[in-house]
Order: sequence, then C-alpha cells, then structure tokens
Amino acid sequence: MLNLASANENESGVISLRDYIAEQAPEKSYRFVVIHNEPENMSDDSKAEAEELAINFLKAGRKLGLEGFKCKIEDSYLTRKNGKIYIHDSDDASFLVDENTVVFNRSKSNDFANWKGMLYDLEESGAYLLNSLDIHLLCADKWRTYVSLKKNGVKQPETLLINNPAKAVDVYERLGSKFPIILKTQLGTGGVGVLLIENEKQLLSNAQLITRLNQERGMIIQEQIPLEYDIRVIVINGEIHGAMKRPIVDGDFRSNVHQGSKPELMEITELEKEEVMMVTEYLKPRGYWLGIDLIPSNDRENERPYVLEVNTQPGTFGYNSVIKTNIFEDVLKPLMNRDNWTWLLPTKVV
Repeated sequence: MLNLASANENESGVISLRDYIAEQAPEKSYRFVVIHNEPENMSDDSKAEAEELAINFLKAGRKLGLEGFKCKIEDSYLTRKNGKIYIHDSDDASFLVDENTVVFNRSKSNDFANWKGMLYDLEESGAYLLNSLDIHLLCADKWRTYVSLKKNGVKQPETLLINNPAKAVDVYERLGSKFPIILKTQLGTGGVGVLLIENEKQLLSNAQLITRLNQERGMIIQEQIPLEYDIRVIVINGEIHGAMKRPIVDGDFRSNVHQGSKPELMEITELEKEEVMMVTEYLKPRGYWLGIDLIPSNDRENERPYVLEVNTQPGTFGYNSVIKTNIFEDVLKPLMNRDNWTWLLPTKVV
C-alpha cells in the first residue's frame, strides 16, 4: 500500500507514480531489458559485439540479483494482456515491461524506422528508457546537438548545416575556415559518414554523392581541429566514470575504436571535467549513460577542450578493455537506488 503520509500528494490526495518511486527504500531490485538491432549494413563483427554486450549485461544483472531479458528489435513485438505490456523475442519468450523495468536501448540511432515506434510505446507504458528517446534523437542528430550545446555555452568546433549540396561551397565560405575541413552526415555513429575534405571539388562531389545515396540525411561541415588523439569520457548517473585516450588511426584522421584506434586509460584535467559536466548538466534529466568526446587543447591545464560529439549509446568494447571495473555492473548498480531513477523522468529537451 502506498504510504501517502511520506510521499508528495496533490490536492486530491493522489500520489504520482514517479513520486512514489522516489519515496521507496533506497535499495530495491528492478528488472531490465536490453534491446539491440542488426541493420542490413551492419558488419558481422558489430553484430557479434552487440550480442556480446547484451549477454554481458545479463551476466552482470544475475550477479546483482536482477532479472534481465535481451532481444533484437527486428524480431521483437509487444502484446498487452490484462492491462500489462509484454515484450517477446524471436523464440516467443516474453518479459513483463512495467514501471519497475529499465529498458536499455542499444539500437543504432541511424536506423530510426526499425526502433522508434517500439521504444516510444515502451516509454509510454511506464518503463524507464535509458537513455530516453528524446535524448537519443537529439544526440543522434549532429546538427541538433551542436545547436543545443552552443546555446548552453559548450565549446565546439565551428559547424554549419548543408541543406542543398549544390550550395556546399557557399556554406564552406561562411564557415570561415580553410581546407582541410570535415564533412559529416547529419546522422551516423562509429566514425561512419565522416570525411576529410581537402578542396572545393571534393566538397561538392562528396556532398552530391551523400545526397544521392540518401536524400533524407542532411550534412554538416566542420572546421578541422588538428589532433593526435581525442578523449572519450564516460558519464554514468551524472558522474564521470572514467576517460580513455583514443589515438588517431594510422593512415586515417579518425580515432574511433571501430576504425582501429587503440584506447588507453587517462586522467583528464579540471577544465576538461568542467566542460564534460556542462554537457552532463544540460542532458541530466534524461541522459544517464553518456560518452562525451573531447578534442584536447594544446595547453590542457589552461585552455578549454572542444566537445566533438555526445554518444547516448557509448561502446563498451574499447573502454571495458582499459578500465579496472565492470562497466555493466557499474551501469546497473546505481539504478538499485530509486533516488537515481529521477534521472529518467520525462523532461523535454529542445
């Protein structure tokens, strides 16, 4: 029975579900679902990694006494029985999804059609999506991320949106930067859709090619900040969990682990921590687990870094190889304290 004396009531004496959750005993078990997808263009290595990640979550959950369930979104469906929602996998195994359930969305953000509808239904059912759907959609869009963080004073490379590939050179001239520059698809992860552009001819031809391949995706151009490495900072439950140095791949300009970068554990400076926390505070209502990518300054102790991207589905393959703890347990543990579920309360990010 709800203890209305200890919880926040409205004028009619009715307590909201969210207030009730926040008022419960600090340590409490919960249930969780790990959802991932396998788009047609996904490599076999990436598919194996996604499956391994889901399995590792289930292992960590069992160690903590938590019941978990994994499924591929392409093979899953939802049913409703006696007012309750269940998610089913390809073998027709089912799992109750309710207000005591956390859903870890590991579906690739640039494959919206496969997962957006189901995740919206899960979020509406009372389950807590981690991270929230609105945060996923915001950070999957590099242009929206740039505009939102810029409004909040976060330091980023100068960036402009290309709506018309025929006008790409005109947009470049407004950028105020010299070649080489970076051309990116508006959506994309893992370094895919990121090109180094050396001249106007390359810019125009690549912008036209990207549009021809997928007319629904826009592009951005960005000043190139020379670097030998970038820094991926992992944030869990509003706190910096750790950071890794990702050296530039030999013969490339990218530093993504999926592109072959060999990560190393590293300490970040106070200025780098401050920049990360600026991003974290902005996304705090819904961004529980984040990977924030920094380009360090030449004088790291005295100059702010650039924030390059925010990843709401940070990879674990490289990071887990350099840290001394279990990232899966470290993600699951804080959620056993219901005070931390306030991170997942619906808040519209604009």
